[in-house]
Amino acid sequence: TWHRRLGDRDNHLEEAKTFYQKVREEEPEHKESIDALEEIYVALDRAEDLLEIYRGQIDLSPDTDKKIDYLFRTVDLMRDRLEDPEGAIAPAQEALALSPGHHGAIARLDELFTKTERWEDLAQTLEDTIRIVAHDQKRVIELKNRLALVYEKNLERPDTAIEIHASVLAVDPENDNAIE
Repeated sequence: TWHRRLGDRDNHLEEAKTFYQKVREEEPEHKESIDALEEIYVALDRAEDLLEIYRGQIDLSPDTDKKIDYLFRTVDLMRDRLEDPEGAIAPAQEALALSPGHHGAIARLDELFTKTERWEDLAQTLEDTIRIVAHDQKRVIELKNRLALVYEKNLERPDTAIEIHASVLAVDPENDNAIE
């Protein structure tokens, strides 16, 4: 693309941005323009504009993996650059809905619910995921250990935490997290 040949000087990037925006006005799904605008917005540190590109890619992509990739980019941008962890929850939940039990979606939701102190939502997400991945004993144990910790430390429901730890010990008697 020609914007790379111009160098990274801001005025050239602004010219390139204008050019690619005009192309997108004519052809909203023009891939080269979308990709170029993404690069330009990153170079110009334009988080809001980048967020718009990501949202468009989520809507346009027929491929689930690409949608999830752009949903994660959206989550990360909202959480890190825009400092909006509450707003980042919806795209993380959308990724989880597209791929139930997805490690990346669960990890992001865990982080976001923890940061926003939405403990009931975190517990519900973990419980739902445990049901979905019931065939994967190692993953179930990992999720149950996290869930027990949430019930014990954050929801102040030690009885529930003990029940969860007991269910872990029933299948893994040497589990250090459940023993503690």
